[in-house]
Amino acid sequence: MIARLAALLMAGALVLPAAPARAQTAAPDPAALDLARLLMSRDPSLYDEADLGRLRNRIQTALLGSEAPCNTRASECQAAAAEIGGRYAPALRQHLRLRSEQLTAAALQRAIRPEEMVRVASWLRSAEGSHFLEAWAGLRDPDAVRQRRRAIEGDLAESAPAIFNAARGELRQRSRNLPQPAPR
Repeated sequence: MIARLAALLMAGALVLPAAPARAQTAAPDPAALDLARLLMSRDPSLYDEADLGRLRNRIQTALLGSEAPCNTRASECQAAAAEIGGRYAPALRQHLRLRSEQLTAAALQRAIRPEEMVRVASWLRSAEGSHFLEAWAGLRDPDAVRQRRRAIEGDLAESAPAIFNAARGELRQRSRNLPQPAPR
């Protein structure tokens, strides 16, 4: 019975289609890639991980996690993997930057027509567009965001007195007949 079930399962596995291979993305439109590179050159946060130390550690971990030809617990093996990781980290960073540019270009390509991308890129290269990008970068600056959030979340009664005065008046009116707290 078990042998028969195993035979049926193996036969079924042969009939099932293989898992689809990971789809390769088509080369992005040159206008989309140009716009992506322009935007990413002005906002480095659009690039993913670019820290060489982290990339070296990622490579080292991958080398030691795979079937390494040496004892991964030995300090010599770890040092060799660290050295190799350091040598290959710049190439990995370049690869990741190119991949980020391609993915950003693909996202732009889905949202904007090629002729629009050319016009937008041209405008962004102008003085007016450059000023806009500088202002946009200032809006995305984490310190500036924290300062704006503190100003917004500060004393709400001071920032919106008309709203709070009206709200206080309504509370006084509604609470006239409610029990008062005991005197202290």
